Amino acid sequence: MATKKAVIPEAIQQDYLRRLKTPYFKNGEEKSFFDQYQRGSGQEIKDGKFWRTISSSRLCFDLYSWMAEDDGYLDIEFEKKLVGLNGGGSPPNMDVFFETSSEIFFIESKYTEEVSGRFSIPEAYWVETDEYHTTEGKLTNKPILTRYRGRADVKDAFVSFIKYVKKLESQRTEGTWFDSKQEICHLLGIVFYILENKPKKAVHFLNVAANCSYDNISVPFCIKGEDMVMTILRDNKISTDFDYQLCGVRDFFGSFMLLDKKGYKTNRTIRELIADKTLYEAPIR
Repeated sequence: MATKKAVIPEAIQQDYLRRLKTPYFKNGEEKSFFDQYQRGSGQEIKDGKFWRTISSSRLCFDLYSWMAEDDGYLDIEFEKKLVGLNGGGSPPNMDVFFETSSEIFFIESKYTEEVSGRFSIPEAYWVETDEYHTTEGKLTNKPILTRYRGRADVKDAFVSFIKYVKKLESQRTEGTWFDSKQEICHLLGIVFYILENKPKKAVHFLNVAANCSYDNISVPFCIKGEDMVMTILRDNKISTDFDYQLCGVRDFFGSFMLLDKKGYKTNRTIRELIADKTLYEAPIR
């Protein structure tokens, strides 16, 4: 059983800080992984979660940071902020964003997280009256069209999708790795990104989870979510290709033969890092 409070040794923490703070250059800009994590709403480094042996954010860093030194990737960022619902909450942070000459990737990266599985999507996303309750229970007044930034088509699509998800979630009997609330926030952020930028390259949204399992909730959610986004894009005459997939860490990295890539500013490979029980307490599948 993985323990929430176990942390990696101090000397290894210092080496991670060296790697995080070493700047890299993408799109003509100097960037810092450390700064990106510091700006993220999760405050993973500041709060110490980054150092835990079940840290999803540190696993994410080990899996993708090598892209900073690979010229095949035009950009790579962690904790990328997207435009979200105009409901007063925090904008969605995408765990990883990277771009090549022909593709854009949004990655949700998970390790040992689990949610209750109960329907928990905030009322701001689906209550169509002007009044709705925040996640803290405060009664708030803002028209739903304003919440959806004036996009009636996006509002209609997401309200319909969330009603579908509510029925799906009613079948849950136990906790799950798949967080419908988080996925909806990210899908909306990606939709706004595509509508605003109209990229001429394929866009992929991947949930790459160490504890990934396919079930009667996550799979239909993914299929229906992809169809919803494609419908929005077609209705707006945007030809960007979009797909949405769920997969395990080893399946994803193994299928692209990336496990032997060396991590950022270290001689250790991804394969070695994720197999190290000093770093990661629970098995990474």
